[in-house]
Amino acid sequence: MQTALMLASDKNGLAVMQQLLKAGASLDLVDQDNWTALYRACDKGRSEAAVLLLEAGASANLTDKKGKVS
Repeated sequence: MQTALMLASDKNGLAVMQQLLKAGASLDLVDQDNWTALYRACDKGRSEAAVLLLEAGASANLTDKKGKVS
């Protein structure tokens, strides 16, 4: 399952991400591959989105199904 926060992080949609976080979006929900919004942002090279998620408290220590750390 992809969340709105994940989709926004894929696109580096910072304004949308800020609104979602302000509304209480969960930071560490995972998709079908066990990827969080942070992992997805990093995978796509969206550094600004990654920084925003980290500053909001996203966990940087979760692993995907293959054991890779976000």
